Amino acid sequence: MTEVDPTINMENLNLEGEIETPNKANSNSNSNTKSPPNSDSAFNFGMFSSIPSLNSLKPTEWVSKRRENLKPWTEFASFSKFKKPSSPTQFGSRLFKNILYFQSNYLFVFVFLAIYCVLTSPLLLFAFLAFAGGLYIINLKYKEGSLTIFGKEMGLAQLYSGVGLCSLPLFLVAGAGSAFFWIIGASIFVIVLHASFYARDEQEDPFMMQMNIV
Repeated sequence: MTEVDPTINMENLNLEGEIETPNKANSNSNSNTKSPPNSDSAFNFGMFSSIPSLNSLKPTEWVSKRRENLKPWTEFASFSKFKKPSSPTQFGSRLFKNILYFQSNYLFVFVFLAIYCVLTSPLLLFAFLAFAGGLYIINLKYKEGSLTIFGKEMGLAQLYSGVGLCSLPLFLVAGAGSAFFWIIGASIFVIVLHASFYARDEQEDPFMMQMNIV
């Protein structure tokens, strides 16, 4: 146990002074030293500011963007560049790169197959024409003034939904479900076949060349 030095005069001991609290100390240090900007928040702001809002993307702008990214069909159908993939790795690499490069062309292939399927099915074509005609008539009537059904004023979205529900039995009879799956299956088959066999500016892997020689 420590003993108090008797020579110290407790009455003359000066205890005056200002005690700094942690908050005050932090404020003083912040006033003297400028804190660096928050790099995480700056990075997040820059990252998200470069992503366009989906709500601001109009259908006409989306179609225009697809047309700008459309590659020449002569390049797309260049038979001299079709080569069999030499390995599963090359198959996957071609598939990934070509889908990114020809994405607009593949979208037009899907649309072409859908149009072909509709045109070759008279009943399905009639169902689509009836559905489009109903939407057109509703749009014309709505421009003249609001439509009232059973004493209730209907909005344009509600009228479109009603036309779709009324056309649904006709689409089912026309075989729209089987046609939809045919379009999806045919599109996947054509896209995978083209993307995996199309060799675009491809350099042969030295390791694979050595394996083929062995």
